[in-house]
Order: sequence, then C-alpha cells, then structure tokens
Amino acid sequence: MKKFFYFFLAISMLLSREVIGNERNEIKLNSTGSCINCSLKNANFANTRWKGANLSGADLSGANFSGADLTGWTNFSGANLSEADLSGTISRIMLDGLPSKINFSKANLSGADLSGTYLISADFSGADLSGVTLNNPNFKIGKYSAQLKNASAVIWFSNFSGADLSGADLSGADFSGAKFTGGILKLDFSKANLSGTNFSGADFSEANLSGLDFSKTNLSKTNLSKADLSRANLTGVDLSEANLKGINLKGAIFCETKTPWGIENSGC
Repeated sequence: MKKFFYFFLAISMLLSREVIGNERNEIKLNSTGSCINCSLKNANFANTRWKGANLSGADLSGANFSGADLTGWTNFSGANLSEADLSGTISRIMLDGLPSKINFSKANLSGADLSGTYLISADFSGADLSGVTLNNPNFKIGKYSAQLKNASAVIWFSNFSGADLSGADLSGADFSGAKFTGGILKLDFSKANLSGTNFSGADFSEANLSGLDFSKTNLSKTNLSKADLSRANLTGVDLSEANLKGINLKGAIFCETKTPWGIENSGC
C-alpha cells in the first residue's frame, strides 16, 4: 500500500512542477515575446494575437492555438507542436503589404490539426507533418470563412521542401503557389489524402510523387520539371499549362487528363 502511495505522490509532484514551469514560461513569453526551448505543453493560446513571438525549439505538444492570429514573423522553427490544435489560425498581410512568413521549419507537427487555417508564405521546410489533418469535419468556420473560399484550409505560397506529409489528410485544401520541390530534401506524400486539393501554380520540380493519387486535384500551371510521377493517378487532372520538362510519367494513369498533346484517355 505504501508503494502505491509514494508512486502517486511522486506523479503528483512531477505534474505540479510541470504546471508551475508552464506558468512561469507563459509569463516569460507574455513579457518578452520570446520563450526559446521552453516547455509549454498543453498550453491554451486559443484566439490570442501574436506579434513576432520566438518559440523556436519550444515544447508546445498538445497546445491549443485555435483561432490564433499569427501575423508578424512568428518563429516556431524546431518546435514540438505534435497533436497541437492550430485550427482556424491565420496570418494576414501586414500593414506594409508584406506577408507574415511564419517559420515552422524543422518543427514537429505530427498529428496536428490545421483545419481552416489561412496562412500565407509560411515555411514548413523539413517539418514533420505526418498525420496532420486539414479537413476536420468538427471544425466550425469562423470570421475568416470568406478567405477560405470553400477550401478546408488555405496555405498559399508556402515552402514544404523536404517536409514529411505521409498519412496527412490534405483533402479540399488550397496550396496555390506553394513549393514542394525535391532535390536534396526528400518530400514524403506517402498515404496522404489529396482528393480535391488545389495545387495550382505550385512548384514540384524534382519531387518524388510516384504512385500518388492526384485524381480530381488541380495541378494547373504547376512546375513539374524533373518530377517523378511514375504510376501516379492523374484522372481528371489538368496538365495542359504545367511545366513537364524532364518529367517521368511512366505507368501513370490518364483518364480525361488534359495534357499539352490533348485529352489523354489511355487509362480509362
């Protein structure tokens, strides 16, 4: 019996230390706008406004940022945002006309909820986005529904080079102008749900997209130079204005696919 008592006493002491640590770190963040490598696990930042806060390397796992305004060069580089709620977060164009450029580079966003986000020029390069969802049916569209334009999320002109998007639900999201280049950094889309996703104007040059299901996605005006789309499903896709220089389309499925050489139905 004493063993159980001491065990639960030790657990309660650890939890209380974590709570006290989080409270102190929140005070530091609110006072200085910076909390590098801090522990802010499960913190509640819902509907808050940020002005260029620096949270690089911080532990924000399970934190609630739903509805937060991240406008102003917010830095989450290398932070742990696994299972965090980022639904409905926004980054608006600043008063000087420049985008916010939120930094999520090399951050851990595995299992995070980004449904209803409206982000422009965010940096997700090298980030772990495995298992994220951008299409949570429980998300309630708020005051920025006009900007979403019926998309599940809007993430324009953002950098996903080398990001891990394996198993992510990207269905219905708008990635217009985003960068998904391959090269040295490996992009992982394996088992991702891409149905109804808008990639118009995106850069997939040298990316490995073999075997992916792009059916009913928008790939108009994309840069697919030297990309590998072997065995990809391109049913109903518009490639007529895409850059296909050096592309690998071996084994790809074409059905009602618009290509530079006309409508391709070889895979119907």
